[in-house]
Amino acid sequence: MTTGVFHGRFAGERDRARLSTQLERIRAWALARDWFTVRQCRESLEQLYAPTLFPENSIATQMRNLEKSSAGTLRCRKEKRRRPGGLWEYRLHAIPCAAAMDATLTAPLAKIRWPARFAELEAAGYGYTGTGKECSCGRAILWFITPRRKWIPLSTTKDDRLVPHRVVCANVAQLRSTNAQHQARASPDAQASLFPQ
Repeated sequence: MTTGVFHGRFAGERDRARLSTQLERIRAWALARDWFTVRQCRESLEQLYAPTLFPENSIATQMRNLEKSSAGTLRCRKEKRRRPGGLWEYRLHAIPCAAAMDATLTAPLAKIRWPARFAELEAAGYGYTGTGKECSCGRAILWFITPRRKWIPLSTTKDDRLVPHRVVCANVAQLRSTNAQHQARASPDAQASLFPQ
């Protein structure tokens, strides 16, 4: 849960839900990338979630929120560097929180009935990372993050629904190798090693 991240005056639960959704989308997008500018983040998210707007001030604020301990399993550490010319770039790394992660893994998760629509996945806690590639089988892959913080490759069907890519892939063995690399990158141990105490 991310409700403890937000403080101050809000219009109520509707506004808190809006901010939580915005936070999740920014987190999923940013964790799947290396260095990026706030403008790149805004442009990409507004393209992915049109007609929803992502003001640059809101993105910067949410990246600060992700650094708070109250963000639980969503907690991140932000790095920044200055480009030539004075432009700042950012990247996020997940910071594992053992207690919060244990609570998440023991909580009941909504079951997905495949094929699923994008909105159904999002409601069940799946986050679209905004990244994709073409598999050697010729089908496009969209990478999502599950509620258990694992990467999952999905592909679209003819009616624009989503299914696990392995269901439609002709090269499942190679896909498993690629998926294992993504899982290693997203694991709490791999992320923690980037920030020795």
